[in-house]
Amino acid sequence: MLTCTGKTDREVVQMVLRNYDYFECLIARYEERIKRYIIRICSVNPETAEDIAQEVFVKVFYHLNDYNNNFSFSVWIYRIAHNMAVDFIRKNSRFFESITNYGDGSEVYNLILADDDLYENYRKKELGMIVRKALYSLPRKYREVLILRYLEDISYKEISYILKKPVNSVAVLINRGSKLLKSRLKFKL
Repeated sequence: MLTCTGKTDREVVQMVLRNYDYFECLIARYEERIKRYIIRICSVNPETAEDIAQEVFVKVFYHLNDYNNNFSFSVWIYRIAHNMAVDFIRKNSRFFESITNYGDGSEVYNLILADDDLYENYRKKELGMIVRKALYSLPRKYREVLILRYLEDISYKEISYILKKPVNSVAVLINRGSKLLKSRLKFKL
């Protein structure tokens, strides 16, 4: 059993380049984050996100020698995931699922079982759904930067690298996207 505990991403990348078996460590670190990001950007179900994530990891594996240490590995893999998500959106826009039809109700059931304060959890869940719908109604250029900044907690400089846009443009997109999201939420809340 290979272990990468306590190693930085850069150290793990170096280990992978010497022994490809260590690639499992990178998958273990990033698989859930990448799938969550793809679900948020593409508005797809978890199975489709898993398929796209597998493609991301295949691309990462084949291009690991191209990884540049100027940015963290996480930013590099997000850039690949972003490009794959945009490709998916372009190729499959007619197959997108409506977020209003997403889920089977199991999340609400789990909330009931997990917490005593059912009303508060339900209110948070409803508020989250309203914000999610408003976020997904934004043009993609705003939705992408807001998801990267606020949901994935990525810095402006790193978003600039992921999206291949100047930092100032990223700041403007985040500012305009935030204002647009707030204005759409005023009518919903």
